[in-house]
Amino acid sequence: MVGIAVGAIAGLHRYTLGGFTALSCAISTVVEGLIGGIFKNFIRKGKRDILISFIAGFIAEVLQVIIILIVAKPFEAALELEKNIAMPMILINSFGVALFINIINNIKDDLNKIAAFNAYRALNITKKHQVI
Repeated sequence: MVGIAVGAIAGLHRYTLGGFTALSCAISTVVEGLIGGIFKNFIRKGKRDILISFIAGFIAEVLQVIIILIVAKPFEAALELEKNIAMPMILINSFGVALFINIINNIKDDLNKIAAFNAYRALNITKKHQVI
């Protein structure tokens, strides 16, 4: 539900930007949100898997290309656009998703280390002031 909601908001924004791919990009943005929501089910609880995130981004971007080619008019202009941007867009955005998830994982790990260290300090303080 979150993926669809985010995709719908982003898709509406994309549609308002205009251009001959406005509708196809709006539709594909909603689909990409749905893909993100579906792939969340394949990620281990509490840990976001970088490879799965890359695959989800790759599939979402390929679907975007397909939707643009199906929906955008004139087809010849859409085909020419995709010839120029499809491969870099698919690869860069897929790596971007994986990189973003890696950053989230690193921040989460750092916060867990800080919490563990603070718990250790609190236990040591309690141990020093314990009355027997």
